[in-house]
Parts: sequence; C-alpha cells; structure tokens
Amino acid sequence: ESVYVAWEPLPAKSVSYTVEWTTKEEDKTIRVAVKSSQETVAMVRGLRGGSPHLLRVTARIFVPGVGGAAAGAGGDAAAPPSLFATVVGAWCDSATDRAVEDTEACYDPLGKLRGRCSGCPHCQKFVVTRYSYLQRLDQVLCRRCGCSVVNHEIVGTYGKTAEEHAWEQAERQRRQKHKQQEWRQQAAAHGAHGADAALETHAWSP
Repeated sequence: ESVYVAWEPLPAKSVSYTVEWTTKEEDKTIRVAVKSSQETVAMVRGLRGGSPHLLRVTARIFVPGVGGAAAGAGGDAAAPPSLFATVVGAWCDSATDRAVEDTEACYDPLGKLRGRCSGCPHCQKFVVTRYSYLQRLDQVLCRRCGCSVVNHEIVGTYGKTAEEHAWEQAERQRRQKHKQQEWRQQAAAHGAHGADAALETHAWSP
C-alpha cells in the first residue's frame, strides 16, 4: 500500500529533502522512501496494508559556491553547493488503510479494466481512489501503489468478456502489423523506382 506525505518547505533557497519510514513493530529498520528531492510532497510505497508506521523528513540546506562567494568573500561561485545544515524532523504517526483484496480490481474513468503497474513491482492490480471528473486521466491514482492510472496496463473493457477484449487486442495488433508491412513495401517500391530513374538519367545524359 502507499501513503501520501506533504510538509511545509523550509525558508531556504536550496534544500534537499529525504523521507524515511519504519514500523512500530519489533523490526525498527529505517528505510528511505524518497532521497534528495526538492519537492515538498512524496508517495511512500510498499507499505503493508492495515498497519501503523512512522514517517519523518530530513532536510539538507545548501549554500552556493565555497567560501561565501555569494557574499563577496572571494569564494568560487562556480563550485558545487556546500552543505550548510541538516534538519531532522520528528517521527510522525501514520497508518495504511485495510489491505486491498485481489478481487477489488477497478475500471478507470474511461471504462478500461487496469492491471499491474509498470512502475511498482508489488502492485498487481489497479484499485481506483476517489476522483473528480474534472481531473485528467493521469491525475487519477491507484489506491494500492499511489501511481497514476495510466501506469497500469489495460486488461479489459467494461461490458466485454476477457475473451472479447483479448480478441480485440490481437486484432488491433494484427491491423497495426499489416499497416507497417504495407508502409515498408511502399517505401521499398519507392526506393527501387527512384534508383531506376537515376540509372536511366545517367545512361542518357550527354
């Protein structure tokens, strides 16, 4: 499962955030969910459903150049930023909703049944979250992994059986392959015609 995290930005020009999480059980291993991000929102994925967790954000503040170049102290303005301070946030309580059942696969707003996610190895089926019809399709998220619906493969269509959907997919691929073959043949014929014309012109040129 996944948890959406948001926090207030620090009043600094160059800040890098890291999001960590751990469980409230015996295993207190600290895991990094997001590393070195400039965003103030993150999606923590791969959590166990129906269980509490602890989350924290660590901020690393950087200053440009070395030796205070920005302040006119004679440093190198072209040098990479230097770490100025590290601010470690407190652990915050969080919890995931109940585990998503395998039978809860959902259709997207366009009536397409969605399956596994291309960006999350642990997400095998799309489960829709609450959304508005004013949202774009890529803004509709999966409740299981938090990724966009467009990252999940289409495995069915509303009102059609799995066999009908599979036949339509195969037929669509067949037509596309046939078109590609026609384009290749036309390109080859056009190239051969151009070569013949060039030979003819060369033979009769003075």
